[in-house]
Amino acid sequence: MAKGYKNKDPRGKMAFAIRVFANKVKEYAKIHKAPKPDMAMFDEALGYGRLCNSLLASDLTLRKKSGEFLGSALEKLKLSNPELKFQFWTFTHDRGHTSDREPTIDIKFLRASADKVLRNLGLAGIYVVEVQGLGNHSLEGEGRMIMVHIHAITWSVDPPDLVMVERELNASKHWHNGLGADPVCVDEVIDAKADLKYLAYYLFKPPFDVKMMENRQRGPRLKSTLKGYRPEFAVRLLELLSQFDLRELVRASGDGKLIRTEWCRRLNYWHRSREQWADGKLPAYYFDDFWDRYRVKKKRKTYHRYAIIR
Repeated sequence: MAKGYKNKDPRGKMAFAIRVFANKVKEYAKIHKAPKPDMAMFDEALGYGRLCNSLLASDLTLRKKSGEFLGSALEKLKLSNPELKFQFWTFTHDRGHTSDREPTIDIKFLRASADKVLRNLGLAGIYVVEVQGLGNHSLEGEGRMIMVHIHAITWSVDPPDLVMVERELNASKHWHNGLGADPVCVDEVIDAKADLKYLAYYLFKPPFDVKMMENRQRGPRLKSTLKGYRPEFAVRLLELLSQFDLRELVRASGDGKLIRTEWCRRLNYWHRSREQWADGKLPAYYFDDFWDRYRVKKKRKTYHRYAIIR
């Protein structure tokens, strides 16, 4: 994933991702002629409404600041320790693939699996749970697929042989991905000074596009695209993200815990300085009735609440 990355205006790319995702949600609200109270709830989920002490993973501005703060922390780390070598990981697993009709989200398993790899290899790092939709995989008629997976940035003075590590992990009994992709991918971040900020933003981008399955002679391939990304699918992912505090999706290994602590401190300070910030915390059930009503609007099929294993 990190090979060939160029730091071409990462802020601009993040702004584009935020705009596209927010527009998908607004399009959905327009299609369903959402009244003003409901529009206010959509704004709450996107982070544009009444802000409080809940740092929602669906808050788009919070995601942008998260990428900025993590990127600056990693750049500082690199400047202070020029001998460090950085790596970029993607961890996927069939346990992270679920139908959008009866979704079970097992972030406990995914985080534990990625954490074990990094600890066993002695790598410090930051890893983030990401959510993305697969737009043309029907799960045998049981709805579209939601893919929950993990991206990580790691570092070490003397990292292991990445090619060998990747091969061994993908050959192990633990890791499997039925979508035709290797469950574990790792690349060296070749130009760390240029790429770290880009990758930090990449970890926090909202689900502004979907994957589509391409059938080729050499086998199926997942391709990212904006085409075919329906507004109701974007809102279904927004519903999922609104169930999490963003900090719950971010974990660390080794000295990465120091980076995460500093990231949290800056994020909390910035959040409390927002013009509309209010003390208190959104209750866990805050959006339940709202999402229940809009789930019913997906007429022909029944869509259930998310079951989340933490």
